[in-house]
Amino acid sequence: VHNRDYKRFIELLKEYRTQKKITQKELGVRLGADQTYISKYETLERRIDFIELRNICQALDISLVEFTKKFENQLP
Repeated sequence: VHNRDYKRFIELLKEYRTQKKITQKELGVRLGADQTYISKYETLERRIDFIELRNICQALDISLVEFTKKFENQLP
């Protein structure tokens, strides 16, 4: 159920996290979650929903709109 677009979506989230030099553990702390929560969605073991995406964007200090625009621009 993880198609090409979903994989790109997760890759983009990971790119933002690594560009900001935030570890999975640090992001987990910001979200009030365990590091495994981050690891599982980054390795496609777990899907994230819209509310989770919003929380992740806030924790990464990016707007949901900015993320969405960048994602849309990367799709075929």
